[in-house]
Amino acid sequence: MLPMMGSFHGPGGRGYWVVLFFFFVLRRWDVRIRSRVKRRMIMRRISGLMVLKGMM
Repeated sequence: MLPMMGSFHGPGGRGYWVVLFFFFVLRRWDVRIRSRVKRRMIMRRISGLMVLKGMM
């Protein structure tokens, strides 16, 4: 961790932090999209069960 902090002041150090930041943002968006898809799947499953109960 110390060498990376030292390279922060030199050229390329800022690029490392930008890459880290972008990776973090993409990771969060990926989790958000995944949770949204999962929620949609759960809702679809619940609605499917309701339709089955209605048919019964």
